[in-house]
Amino acid sequence: MTTWLDRTMGTTFSLTAIGLALTVALSACSSGQADVTNEAGTPVRVQLLREMTFTSETQVQGTLESVRFAIVPAKSSGTIERILAEEGDVVAKGQALCELDSENLRRAVEIQENELAVASNALAVANAQAAQARAGQALAERDHVRIGNLSEDQVVSAQQMDQAESMAVSAAAALDVAEANVELSRARVRQATTALAIARRNLNDATVRAPIDGVISMRHRERGEMVRFGDPVFRIDDPSALEASVFVPARYYGEIVPDTTVANVTVGDVDLGTRTVSYRSPTVDRRLRVFEVKARIDDPPPGVVAGALADVRIVLTERVGRGVPADAVLTRANTTVAFVVDEGTARRTAVRTGLRTDGYLEIVGGVERDATVIVQGQAYVSDGDAIEVVGD
Repeated sequence: MTTWLDRTMGTTFSLTAIGLALTVALSACSSGQADVTNEAGTPVRVQLLREMTFTSETQVQGTLESVRFAIVPAKSSGTIERILAEEGDVVAKGQALCELDSENLRRAVEIQENELAVASNALAVANAQAAQARAGQALAERDHVRIGNLSEDQVVSAQQMDQAESMAVSAAAALDVAEANVELSRARVRQATTALAIARRNLNDATVRAPIDGVISMRHRERGEMVRFGDPVFRIDDPSALEASVFVPARYYGEIVPDTTVANVTVGDVDLGTRTVSYRSPTVDRRLRVFEVKARIDDPPPGVVAGALADVRIVLTERVGRGVPADAVLTRANTTVAFVVDEGTARRTAVRTGLRTDGYLEIVGGVERDATVIVQGQAYVSDGDAIEVVGD
């Protein structure tokens, strides 16, 4: 059964709820009226066009290579007898790296030395014989002249005259033979000298030597292995000069100019800074549509060696211009626009943009150089809207 007290409490609760509801409604109406009558503009942040350097870049990966290196071949055939240098050794130009079995080559040198000695002695004999023949020819010529004079005076017989003439002719022929023998002996000396030089060169070639200063980066052969002429035995790299080699898409060919274009090279955590492009391939690969670009790195720091992976950022274009944060530029009705501040209102302006660098977009036309551009809040305004600048 409901008592009088229960009914009285229920009525009181209902009246209280109604009163609270009316209070909330009046508050809401009062707040809504304030929003309608508020004439403040849309809050925005603005910024003057910023002068900065804009760049167009392409980033590729490549490999560090030695500028100077040598594949050291065997210059003669034979068995490797001694290894005189190992991988990682620093070597100087002309230093012996290994020796081939050279016993036969040494014997060949001895044989040619003996041949040269024999030829030299034969030349000495030929010169002596030629001198003797020259003296005999001179004597025979004098006798021929003297007997000729006596024959005119009819002191000697015709037979004696004929004998003197014959002796003179024979002596001249003997001299010719002796001089020819001298020339033959000289030729044999030259031949023996050349053969000895070849034998000595072959003996010297049995020792493989470093053609450049550098570090042995690879040894291709072991002791006891048979090598033939031209077989690679060592590779030597000069670590003092490297170059980053990368392959770049063909569309950038005209924008990369050797000795002018710059590139930033990074190897692992080591930033090698800005380097000038030292080489551009004269042609584009027809299959891959890329071309090779190299940037030289002189005196690289420790740990930067040939074969390492390099990140290369090539600067294609660089110029000074004015720009704004890229988000400040919008697309409205298929038109690129920005909102500039005009006496407390937002004015939509079609702009022409250029390069993009570090989050900024270059403005190349459409606004004045000293224009103030809305950089935050621009998405919430329309042309002619009142604005309230709350920061720049």
